[in-house]
Amino acid sequence: MRPSLWAAPLVLVLAVACGASCAPSYPKATTGGQTLAPGELTLRHALGVPDDARQVIVFAQTSHLDIDWQETFADYYSNYVSDALLQARQVLDSQPRAFYSIAEMAYLQQHLQAHPSELAPIQAQAKRGAFRIVGGGMTSPDTLLPEPEMLFRDMLYGIRFSEDTIGVTPHAAWLPDSFGHSGTAPDVLAAAGLTSVGFSRIDGSPTIFQQIIQRKIAPLPGSTAAFLQEIGSADFVWHGVGGGSVLAHFIAGLGLYCEGENIDYPSDLTTPGTHLGTFQGNDPTFTDGRIDGYVAENTPYAKTPYLFVPVGCDFEPPKPQLIEYLDGYNKRRYPTTGAWAVAAPFDDYATLVGYWKDSLPDITGDLAPAYMGFFGTRPAVKRGVRDAARPFFVAETFASALGAQGTALLRAGAPQLELLTRTDHHDFVTGTSADDVVSTEQMPMLGAAQIAGESEEGEVALALGSRIPASTGAVTRAVALNAS
Repeated sequence: MRPSLWAAPLVLVLAVACGASCAPSYPKATTGGQTLAPGELTLRHALGVPDDARQVIVFAQTSHLDIDWQETFADYYSNYVSDALLQARQVLDSQPRAFYSIAEMAYLQQHLQAHPSELAPIQAQAKRGAFRIVGGGMTSPDTLLPEPEMLFRDMLYGIRFSEDTIGVTPHAAWLPDSFGHSGTAPDVLAAAGLTSVGFSRIDGSPTIFQQIIQRKIAPLPGSTAAFLQEIGSADFVWHGVGGGSVLAHFIAGLGLYCEGENIDYPSDLTTPGTHLGTFQGNDPTFTDGRIDGYVAENTPYAKTPYLFVPVGCDFEPPKPQLIEYLDGYNKRRYPTTGAWAVAAPFDDYATLVGYWKDSLPDITGDLAPAYMGFFGTRPAVKRGVRDAARPFFVAETFASALGAQGTALLRAGAPQLELLTRTDHHDFVTGTSADDVVSTEQMPMLGAAQIAGESEEGEVALALGSRIPASTGAVTRAVALNAS
């Protein structure tokens, strides 16, 4: 049965009706005599998971890289991103069982321009599966407010860069900090070749500050968050209104997409690139306790044997001791808990859960939190995004009539159009960035892009006009392009 999130009472009725029958039941055996699918068993063996593991808790190391927010793209890159990616590659080189994932191709593109010597080792790590593209767009986008065509371009340009430069095709989307999700997002993701998606903000779910300050706060009644809590599943099949579908994972643990970042620190809050409190990674009782806590937080949301913990908050560098924490936990705690901790990327987690898809609920519709107030913020930014994008789309449409000449005219404006995909970011088009970022980066970028788009549109119109025979006595030609 597929609950419609347009009708909250229906969701509530379904949640109540599920009751105990929706609790984790693991229809396949999950002890020594388990009957796992061949592919599932192969992946577990590749990750070093013992056959008798009752639960597998996956720790995915990454870092959330805002395109701009409190700082500009350039400042974020120089202050945090460059070092984080350099350290990640070094960890992969020195630790054969480590993984690292990146979602935002705009930063990876910038990184390889700044450090061209990093290309070959990153390609090598990607080839062996250690360096993963999870997300694959130019940004980690909002899916509620961008121009639809810009959202398509975000994925197109990002995936094309991943394929052409890194040599891999992403299969999982990663939208951990996006402020809600459109009911058409599964259609867009599926059309881009993506089969799964992870996120942490859905309708009815507490904010990160509510989680930390009011830990017992319940999801809003009738919401998706309440429904998932009631049936005990963070994983579900998300169906788009256009017929597409993806396997979705709601990051329900404490700290949202930053949950695992506190595995070796006492604070539940982090600041970009650093932590609050004293490092505790050399104390096995501390890290074991953290992992026990992650198992306890996520088990009520597990209808499969698999739990997921993201490791990496905003602009955080990788944790070089993560494998050590997990190995130590397995040695000390696995005989008691039956929960095996393993490092693996989100797409591997989604693959494992996919073998249990028949056990998961189906959901259709928007997943937009009620508390987000960005729909009316910074109208100049929202209007500017559209005003900058439309001339490019008009020019492309009519340039097709010009053949090779049209292709040449569009080539000049292509870099500006690609740059414009950064406006999809969940702190750009939503209007939640800092004032100085808006004034010094976002508005100038929009202005420059609009000028480039209008120039391209004008050149296409002029080229079309030159092909129209002039009537006797005419003094000029006029071409009207219907932008719709």
